[in-house]
Amino acid sequence: MEVLVQTMILDDPRFEALDFNHAPSVLGSGTLDDDFNDAEGKLSWQPRRLASVWKPVRVVGAIRSYVDLSNISMFHPVYSERAVDVLRDLLEPNGELLPVITDAGVYYVFNVLHVSDALDRERSTIAFPGPGSPKETAFGIDYYVFSFGKLAGHAIFRVRECRPQVYVTDEYKRRVEAAGLNGFCFNKVWPLPEGEDWRRLAARERRLREKEITRLNGQSFSILLETAAATPSDAEIAQGYVLMEQLISLLAQTQPSQHDPYLGGVEAANEGKKRLEIHLSGPDSSQLQALVQPWLATIDWPGHVRTVCWQGHRDDTKVAKTKTNIK
Repeated sequence: MEVLVQTMILDDPRFEALDFNHAPSVLGSGTLDDDFNDAEGKLSWQPRRLASVWKPVRVVGAIRSYVDLSNISMFHPVYSERAVDVLRDLLEPNGELLPVITDAGVYYVFNVLHVSDALDRERSTIAFPGPGSPKETAFGIDYYVFSFGKLAGHAIFRVRECRPQVYVTDEYKRRVEAAGLNGFCFNKVWPLPEGEDWRRLAARERRLREKEITRLNGQSFSILLETAAATPSDAEIAQGYVLMEQLISLLAQTQPSQHDPYLGGVEAANEGKKRLEIHLSGPDSSQLQALVQPWLATIDWPGHVRTVCWQGHRDDTKVAKTKTNIK
């Protein structure tokens, strides 16, 4: 048996996450993301159950319809309907499947309720807080040792010592791979040679993907929305956010399948002096320009709208760029 850390693919723009920070809390305070920050740093923590109060809320984000795994609060998995069909018998005994509505269809937040005591605390290398700290759970675990006999029946779980992380076993991983589900990142944490840091192995795997990821993000296209004053107002920021979500949806629609060409995505948004800025990146900025500028000509924005098309990444001061006034 093997134990692996599960996350979504975080460094590939084709697998962008959903945004739960703009969906209302089902518990009545804060955001939906806050609802999953379910415990203080005590070893006695218990997962917060949500099924009894859950309502299928709408969440936004750049997720494309082919993506099978996203996340909430960095760790809690969010599955496509395809993934739930494949993994249901492994998921349901270990947590709650909570539906959310997205532009890409219905997805399911999985609230992991199975807290395992299989971690061998004495033989693992765990960064616990020092004396006097109110926090009891670990800052992180560098080296894992599990008690094999306590892993029976495990598929997806958390451990008491490191609350946020989600772990799966090799049975679960094989199921994902056999079904061809995408968006999953697995990093083996046990068994490993004594003293081997699993994060070092994970970093090595990320480096193998860097060349392809760099190509996907290689060129930039920026949208500049002029504001009435030097500092954007709350109303302008809210309107800019709506426009950004429309843009995200437009870009996602260009790639209905994982095998369709990737044109680009929203990389960042920020406030500049007398303007709001939305920055996109993709493999070819001219294709982004051809897609986005007709849409920009139709938007309702009271100030000037301009674009900058970069023949490389915008952080590279040596690359050529073309500025265009849209309105």
